Amino acid sequence: MIAPDPAVEWSRPLPVRSVTGEGRTIELDASAEERAALAARFGLVAIDRLAAKLEVQRVDGDLIRVRGTVEADLVQTCVVSLEPFPATVRDEVEGLFGEGVAPADVPEAWVDPEADDLPEPIVDGVIDLGELAAQHLSLGLDPHPRKPDATLDRALIEDVPEGPFAALKGWKCKP
Repeated sequence: MIAPDPAVEWSRPLPVRSVTGEGRTIELDASAEERAALAARFGLVAIDRLAAKLEVQRVDGDLIRVRGTVEADLVQTCVVSLEPFPATVRDEVEGLFGEGVAPADVPEAWVDPEADDLPEPIVDGVIDLGELAAQHLSLGLDPHPRKPDATLDRALIEDVPEGPFAALKGWKCKP
């Protein structure tokens, strides 16, 4: 048994030697302490439920594919009213990992956005499924969460139909 990484809030290490070509399903549930630590990491009020269901399978020899979903019930802070409100996040998880793969040294400008992702390296013979799920949770979060009924006491710039030159409308040039 491989011990969880204490530096990771939701660590679920999977030894890659246990992954076969037939694959298997792994279900993860975060404890209250793990959810509290992840809520602090992502700037959330709380995470009430966090679970992942992942299919893990060895493909093409040394490559391991992880697919599935991560789901969470959480409490975010509204960017308009600053009030906490409940939200649900569901995000698809997909990752490809390779033994002996070095991190890519390709500049960002050369990466083809339509191409498949390069495999992530497997470190010390382990893939941390909890951290993978936590990263996908963060990708599923709304960066500007807004409570459904939240309103401002004043109009926003985009709510004013006249546009940015409305203040100049009454000005007249003297001949």
